[in-house]
Amino acid sequence: MQGKAVLTEQQVEDYRERGFLAPLRIMGDQDAAEYRKLYEESVEERITADSLGLDHKAAASFDIREFQPHLYFPWAARLLQNRELISSIQQLLGKDVLVWETQIFAKPANSTGFIAWHQDLTYWGLDLEYEEITAWIALSASTPESGCMRVVPGSHHGDIVEHVQKDTQGSLLSLGQELAVSVDEETAVDLVLQPGEMSLHHGKIFHGSQGNQSSDARIGFAVRCIPTKARPVEGKQYATLLSGRDVYRHFSLLSPAAGRDLSREEVDALAIKLHNPG
Repeated sequence: MQGKAVLTEQQVEDYRERGFLAPLRIMGDQDAAEYRKLYEESVEERITADSLGLDHKAAASFDIREFQPHLYFPWAARLLQNRELISSIQQLLGKDVLVWETQIFAKPANSTGFIAWHQDLTYWGLDLEYEEITAWIALSASTPESGCMRVVPGSHHGDIVEHVQKDTQGSLLSLGQELAVSVDEETAVDLVLQPGEMSLHHGKIFHGSQGNQSSDARIGFAVRCIPTKARPVEGKQYATLLSGRDVYRHFSLLSPAAGRDLSREEVDALAIKLHNPG
């Protein structure tokens, strides 16, 4: 059963035309602060891809649990139950929705790490016939100073454009991918969010972000959503049911974390499974 609508007809129309919506309030300041606290406690001990013998460019800077945190931590699984999140996604994708991935994007205070202009769907191995929507939930302020996401309105209407891979120092994208075409920076829009607000953006929209020049960390929780009828075109992939039913079974379904944080041994086993799905 589809949840009560939280987006207006105008907001839905704006999303279809522009490829994004922001800001959308989905929780209060106190709840956002609590989620931030739980996140910061959950990744105090770094567990990197390198430490598990996995091939991953970002091993030195990312905790492995910042990829798919809803599978590791009850707090992240609980965040997926947010009514406003689910209802907004259902209004845009339909009632049967999968979470293809969750990811934490954390930029430390006064850091230079950046996200080059790119389109999300370029390297994900998903059938491009179907839409993907990313909900980006702010657990701290996301502003131009702290390196908020920037998008080019309407750029999702075209096809996936050519990307190149560059080993640019400071790039936070795992493959160093970026658009091979130039972007008119004057047309870009800053998606400014306060803690407890989210943005929604289409998987083909041009987007990126600059470094964090503020005195506080910039922390966002990204939820990648696809309709259950979507399918992978490259190898075996995992997903989690967000709402409705999955009658297609194109993905191997994994349940969100429940009740307790995983032990180190369980974390290691799950990380290896996720990064070696064959």
